[in-house]
Amino acid sequence: GLKITDTLTLVIKDEGGKELRVKDSGMANPNPNPSPAQDRPSSQYEAVLGSIRFDDLRIGEVLGQGAAGKVRVVQHRVSSEKFALKCMSFSEEKEVMRNLLNNELRQVGALRHANIVSSYEAFFREGKLYILLEFMDCGTMTSIMKKLGSGMNKVIHRDIKPANVLVNSSGQVKISDFGVAKTFGADNSQNLLQTASAMGSTPYMSPERIQSQPYSFSCDVWSCGITIAECAIGIYPFGDMKNKVFELCQAIANNQADVQWELAGGRTFSKELVDFVNQCLQPQHSRPTAQQLLEHPFLSFGRHLQPADVGVWF
Repeated sequence: GLKITDTLTLVIKDEGGKELRVKDSGMANPNPNPSPAQDRPSSQYEAVLGSIRFDDLRIGEVLGQGAAGKVRVVQHRVSSEKFALKCMSFSEEKEVMRNLLNNELRQVGALRHANIVSSYEAFFREGKLYILLEFMDCGTMTSIMKKLGSGMNKVIHRDIKPANVLVNSSGQVKISDFGVAKTFGADNSQNLLQTASAMGSTPYMSPERIQSQPYSFSCDVWSCGITIAECAIGIYPFGDMKNKVFELCQAIANNQADVQWELAGGRTFSKELVDFVNQCLQPQHSRPTAQQLLEHPFLSFGRHLQPADVGVWF
């Protein structure tokens, strides 16, 4: 399922035997899965696909580092446009690595949405995989909090958290890092994942995932609620339990983990925000869908905002 050929091509097979091939010059025959036209980012996306050579990239500073590797800012010598470049080294856990690389490569040219960080190209060089990503010039919501001092196929992200929400100076907010995502086809969108999975970040996992129960898209809704609460408060909303994994898992599994709004140091929050977060943190059987939450009064507060003003704030 994971091999390097004598032509220095990285070949990865998914569970169905379909091959993804990457070499020094880029990814061979990516299989795009366009989303509806109204959801697509600008035509700039199509202009970038297949047009970037690795040797034309000027490597810059490190933007961040996760479990999968480092991300650096790069500048295209020809167009002067900036991108983010994720570098992934190989581990000895071959099956884990195959799944991770397969997930990353499936996003190249596939997930096209105005609120998802685009993956433009992949390169395999000197034993490492590089993924060329859209550059979000204001960083993550985690970095924003630090500055403050406080139609397509159905996809379960499974790792929604402030560090995976990126923003830019145009006022756009986008989800990144689909390395542990799970994709369902449109014809089986109601399926539950039946197997336990430790993929993702435990402090942001829903009760059903903590308990190794079947789960579906609503697990991302739970993580969204925790993420929004953390952005509002400025620190992890369940307090110091974040680093006490056993206690945290017990509290979440037993529905005893409550958002500690008082951690905000006297600042108060609207009843709409508090209710929105509470709705996201409902038990799985009563948790609203993302579509339902789009109609929540809390989100109406943002409809009068201009993206340019939000970009200035970021």
